[in-house]
Amino acid sequence: MQIPRSHPPTTRAHEHPAHGEHLSREECWSHLRRHHQGRLGYESGRGPRHVVLPYAVWDDRVVVRVPAYSEAAQHAADRVVTFDVVEPLAPGTAGRVEVHGHARLSAPEGAVLGALPDEHWPADLPSRLVWLQVEDLHGEAEPVGHPGVPATC
Repeated sequence: MQIPRSHPPTTRAHEHPAHGEHLSREECWSHLRRHHQGRLGYESGRGPRHVVLPYAVWDDRVVVRVPAYSEAAQHAADRVVTFDVVEPLAPGTAGRVEVHGHARLSAPEGAVLGALPDEHWPADLPSRLVWLQVEDLHGEAEPVGHPGVPATC
């Protein structure tokens, strides 16, 4: 007699989730920790905006570096924002992880600076850090080319 499962089995490390399969919380964090660039989404005075920026995971928060003069630095602070990362999983499939939470702004200082990628960041460009408290984290395997998933990940 086979016992029914209340939820799908977890994905083993060598397997890739199928299209439409939800990623576990651990898989979502793993995706976030493997990458260093994602899309910050926020509401501006002219509607929703998204910008690709460098980031790091720090103490279960997402820390995004933004130019100090940017609209993102002005509109993301003390508001709910989104952050998403897309990663190729298998031919024709990409994993998309999305984070929602409140953001706070700070000056770039301390040990977190060493965790942020800086190979493409101009040394003389003033920046701010957007600290995103992870309030909602979810991910899904989607076909590449699906609306919202770029053709090249």
